[in-house]
Amino acid sequence: MVRLLNLLLLICLFFYSNVIAETVNFNINGSEIPVILHPLPGKKVASTDKSGTYAIAFKGSPTGEKIKEIINRVLKYSKYKENYDYLESLRLLVVRGNLSAIEDVMSEISPHAEISFAEEIVARDLHRTGKDQFYKQQWYLKDLEFEDYNKKYKDYVHPDPKNIPVLVIIDAGFDLDNKDFAGRIYINEGEIPDNGIDDDGNGYIDDYKGVDVTKKQRGLDYCFKQEEFSSHGTSMLSIIASKTNNRFYMSGILPDEVKVLPIAASSDCKSVDYFLHAYSYILDLNERGVHVDVINMSFGSAPKISIEEEMFHLFGVNNIVIFASVGNDGSDFEKHPIYPAGYKEANIVPVGSINKSNKISAFSNYGEDVTIFMPGEEILQQVSPPIKYPKYITGSGTSHAAAIASAVFTSMLYVNPEYNAIKFLAKMFKFGVVEREKGVVSFTMKLKEGMGYEEE
Repeated sequence: MVRLLNLLLLICLFFYSNVIAETVNFNINGSEIPVILHPLPGKKVASTDKSGTYAIAFKGSPTGEKIKEIINRVLKYSKYKENYDYLESLRLLVVRGNLSAIEDVMSEISPHAEISFAEEIVARDLHRTGKDQFYKQQWYLKDLEFEDYNKKYKDYVHPDPKNIPVLVIIDAGFDLDNKDFAGRIYINEGEIPDNGIDDDGNGYIDDYKGVDVTKKQRGLDYCFKQEEFSSHGTSMLSIIASKTNNRFYMSGILPDEVKVLPIAASSDCKSVDYFLHAYSYILDLNERGVHVDVINMSFGSAPKISIEEEMFHLFGVNNIVIFASVGNDGSDFEKHPIYPAGYKEANIVPVGSINKSNKISAFSNYGEDVTIFMPGEEILQQVSPPIKYPKYITGSGTSHAAAIASAVFTSMLYVNPEYNAIKFLAKMFKFGVVEREKGVVSFTMKLKEGMGYEEE
């Protein structure tokens, strides 16, 4: 990570800042340190009053523990101590405040650790559209050949219980008390639930069953309980992992043996703004031997953020595949990319939406840079209060398509244990062809595709 952050990013900084971002330079103890800002179109933001979230990257290759020790010692008595987080696995210091605060923090740190640059971190939008109040069947399960998959692998048992794939969902919030999710959530065995202690020493208290990386100690269901934006994370979870054949209203896609790790990463319940914290949490899990293979990211927006892009390279190094929704603007994704789906990393799969007629949804972004299209219209999902639950409606969006794509891929990976996620992704696209003639998609991902490939 140090090599790419300090060579690739700095080499590209001039070009990047002139094309997308605005860069200001702070003189910190005699050194010029660039700060990358991301203004809205037509607006200048290089003001000391510009508040936001900023990530500070360090030069050289000191150990993560060394940097952590320096930061904690220097900022222990700082007036900003409540507004920073050190993401150890990423070696990034995340600070919330205005540019004056960022300058102050860098001044306090720089005598002890050499700073490379800082970058503004912009919140990502959740990709949802309007909802239909009519109950409708899960038409996409038939389209995905769900029953064929379940019949073939009814008695299948994964040969290596310690390496069963884990699917991560990063979103705003989740209702984990619903009976349809019983037994579906990944359990952190290093943590004792509800004792108010960080038993596994990863910086998060009681992250036994999912985690809220905002560290606000408010529970994963906090955003679920909010009226306006409460259902998105729970809806994605219900599509992916509702228990099948338990006499509840809907079926999820994942096999029972595959678990889901929900990560709440929203401070305002309207967007995903703590995504760097979520990425750091996942990489830390991998370092501790948890087999995270797939991440669902049903969110995104402009602009491109160089520090975030580097995280996806690290995911690739760790054999993690990301399914990211391409957005609901009905525009050419190549001309108007959003991120993270728009990053050009081989382990990122941009996902668009199709309807029951196998045509690209009118709302879906489209174009050659959209890798696959999956069902994303009239998708049955669970919703939240103030509607009395359990309650199911249909929703549409590339969010839904990305959720289905991540679940299908993970299900296929589960029954092909000889592959890691990156190698299986490459193999899948070797045998699958996407055609978009006249807006019709002749190949998506179907569960049947994973039933044992034959080499050519």
